[in-house]
Amino acid sequence: MLVTSDELARSYLVGLLAFIGFVTLFEGYDLLIINLALPALGREFGVDAVVLGKAVGLINVGTILAFIPVRLADSYGRRRVFLWAIAGYTLFTLLSALSVGLADFVLWQFLARMFMVTEIGVGAIILTEEMPARWRGAAVTFMFALSLAGGILGSALHPWLAGIRHHSFFSQYTLGWPLVLLGADVIFGSPDAALALGAALTVVGTYLLARELTADHRIAVVAGVLMLASPILAIQSGIYLGYLFTLGLGLLFATVTLWAFRTGRSGGLVVGGALVGWIFMTRPFD
Repeated sequence: MLVTSDELARSYLVGLLAFIGFVTLFEGYDLLIINLALPALGREFGVDAVVLGKAVGLINVGTILAFIPVRLADSYGRRRVFLWAIAGYTLFTLLSALSVGLADFVLWQFLARMFMVTEIGVGAIILTEEMPARWRGAAVTFMFALSLAGGILGSALHPWLAGIRHHSFFSQYTLGWPLVLLGADVIFGSPDAALALGAALTVVGTYLLARELTADHRIAVVAGVLMLASPILAIQSGIYLGYLFTLGLGLLFATVTLWAFRTGRSGGLVVGGALVGWIFMTRPFD
């Protein structure tokens, strides 16, 4: 069946809106989470509330300086500046997690904030220019609504980012593992279901990978049973750490990627790429 130019254009616009909207989600999340994390930052760097207030003020200056790269989009192209802004925000957010003192934390967050606001500014321009007139207002509104949703998400996930929950300690995580904990708490009424999910994912992933490697159902069953009986599974499935869940994602990634190369199915590579992204989003900072 032939695909018309209208269908291609619609697919492009929907994909563009989804991509820019997803990027915008982190703007609201980032703005809120740094304020919620201030007490923990004060303890980590050994400073009081006055010093933290000045630090946040310096970081917010990055919002104003975003005017510079946004203007550069006129000279170097919207797409190029937008993608470089995403790369810059990602890099300096990662460096923020690796900070050893307040000074370098402020510097990295200052630059991350500048690139983050650049994403928002250039993203809104791209949507305004690319979207048909009848969709333009709704598309830009949707983009900024996702920014507000990011703030709500940050509030919901904050209890899971670090501290004590149900008398169990867990360390700092990016969104991957807290989302699983929050989902289990909402759906099943207890975050313990996320621990069971991590264990099940690891056992099933072991079976699937062994089956893909050996093409032998019996060997795959033995591998799955051995994993089920291993002491590390019992230990890791009883604590609020994301290692077991990450291991399960890694096993699924290996299985899907091998299957995609064996069968020539490009869709498997797409799924594998998504799993790798989730793994990076699940790896704890400790």
